[in-house]
Amino acid sequence: MKKQLRAFYIMHSIDWFAHTLLGILLPVYFISLGYPIFQVITYFIVFCFGIAFFFFVAGFFATRFGVKECLFLRLPLRFFQLAMLYFLPQAGFLFFPLAVIHAIQISFYWFPYHVIFTQSASEDRMGRDVGKLSAYTQALSVAAPLTGAFIAFKFGYNYLFLLSGAVHLIAAIPLFYLKNWQSKIRFQPKIIWRLFKKHKKFFFATMNYYLVVEAEGVILPIFVYLTFKNIISVGTIGAMAGGGAVLFTLLIGNFSDKYNKKKLLKLGAALMIIIWVLRYFAVDEKVYYLLSILAGFFMILMAVPINAINYSIAKGENVDEFVVTREIMINAGRIIIYSLALVMSAKINYSFLVAAGVLIYFIIIKQSYGKKN
Repeated sequence: MKKQLRAFYIMHSIDWFAHTLLGILLPVYFISLGYPIFQVITYFIVFCFGIAFFFFVAGFFATRFGVKECLFLRLPLRFFQLAMLYFLPQAGFLFFPLAVIHAIQISFYWFPYHVIFTQSASEDRMGRDVGKLSAYTQALSVAAPLTGAFIAFKFGYNYLFLLSGAVHLIAAIPLFYLKNWQSKIRFQPKIIWRLFKKHKKFFFATMNYYLVVEAEGVILPIFVYLTFKNIISVGTIGAMAGGGAVLFTLLIGNFSDKYNKKKLLKLGAALMIIIWVLRYFAVDEKVYYLLSILAGFFMILMAVPINAINYSIAKGENVDEFVVTREIMINAGRIIIYSLALVMSAKINYSFLVAAGVLIYFIIIKQSYGKKN
């Protein structure tokens, strides 16, 4: 099992580097092509609804053909998405179909990702395993946002798309060393409802957490680009956050196995509330850089324990059905923040206060999210 986990770590770390080369720059690319903020945010709403649907499709595909085949199919889908981005300036009609293809390829990656990690990781070392995976990923990708921004600024986005595709191809090599897990999923609303009722506090925590993650990964880059008119600033903020995360992840992973995960979540939430409020009032570019480093630290205080809780609970349920239920709640959080950002597009930094507000949930909740947490 350790060999499987090692191959999985390598695969995901390389793939995440390819993803983060472009990740936070995607909304900036759309804006640079002349798309209004309203349309850019609508793209992400379509994308989220797409994931909520296509996660089921990925689950059924994995049940029929296997989890590894799901990851292999995702590769040409990602290449197709990058090709659509390449031709988008000449073919504007691709804009919303692109959101659908984006959702499909993401679903065919993250569904098998969660199944493989849940079945490979050790329950009594869950925090450590999550921390290790996150640390490897962040260490490899820490410079990716700034690298991507530099390439886009110096040579153009098309070179960035080509580089991202090439790295994704390299990331596929470790797939050959993974065994082919079999999935087992049933599309029955009553199963989803049963899981939701049983773990509703965890699912609401997940929804709120990923609302904040989307604010960090999409809304903040849009605001920074519109404010400072500089793509390098967007890349620098991504790199700063990644750098802060690398230094902290392994420590928190080991710590969360020994101490109460809910207390770590409370601490991380309290500190991130301060970060989002300061971001709302900040006007200096250097202040945003500093706050991004601190956000990298503090988001890890939340990310490692909430993911460790997620995989621990999933081990006691049908993994595939639990993953799909969780994804519905994740996209509910995403759709909420994007819908609010759509309404507040003239003052998009109001979304920062929304992010701060939902984090209060982690502070006031009184019961545990799951067993031993």
